[in-house]
Amino acid sequence: MPAWQQPSGQLGAQPAEQSPAFQQGQQQSMLPVPYQGGMELQPEGRQPTISLQLVPQQAVEHLLPAEPLNPEVVHVPPMFTKPRPIVPRHRVISGFLSVLIVGLLLCSGAGYYAKASGTWDKVVRLYNGQGGPNISANNQNIPDPPALTDKDSGPAMNIIPSVALATHIDKYNLPTQPTNVFAPGQTFYLTFSVQPPKGQKGAVTAKWYTNGIFYRSQLSQKIKYDPIQIYNTEMSMQFTNRLSGYVELYWNGQFAQRRYFAIK
Repeated sequence: MPAWQQPSGQLGAQPAEQSPAFQQGQQQSMLPVPYQGGMELQPEGRQPTISLQLVPQQAVEHLLPAEPLNPEVVHVPPMFTKPRPIVPRHRVISGFLSVLIVGLLLCSGAGYYAKASGTWDKVVRLYNGQGGPNISANNQNIPDPPALTDKDSGPAMNIIPSVALATHIDKYNLPTQPTNVFAPGQTFYLTFSVQPPKGQKGAVTAKWYTNGIFYRSQLSQKIKYDPIQIYNTEMSMQFTNRLSGYVELYWNGQFAQRRYFAIK
């Protein structure tokens, strides 16, 4: 029925969906759930307020980005440090000299102790392939040295014609008290004359034996041929134990003579 034909009581009426109350309810229903019910009618002239509600963490946790399992390592560059001061050159030199002086003192002390205790002589004898220390005889009754025989002379006897043992010698290395029996600890001398053949030069080697065992060797200085001079040379020796022994003389490795002695 046309609107002008409707009853007058229904002319001012509007559809329910177009009423202000309906529109307000429709707007409220379009808001998110947390905000629904937060809008209330306010007195005229004031803006509507929305009461915010806290959302549970479980509801938004799936919306947050996932944390990395291995967090990125942040490298912090080294900070500047003050350089170590340079040691002056004179301090380095003085320190090196101090170490060198201490080392020399230690070596000198060790050498003196080795010499005083007899260790040095033992090392020298072992290095030169010489025998050990003096060997004492089991029988304290040491016999007198035996007499010389032809076997105690060799091919070089003409080069070393004179040989003697003595307790004292003169300034020409000639024996003043010849003997072949000495006391333990007594220093005695082996003297001999050398006349090399014409045009030859060489040295005399003395090999000492105690109780039939090689003890040590001694080497003379180089001797040259001189038609008017005969060289008189000496070598000293000492034994601390009682023993029987002998010494052999060689000219350039050629046997000359042998002499026996006794320490008792």
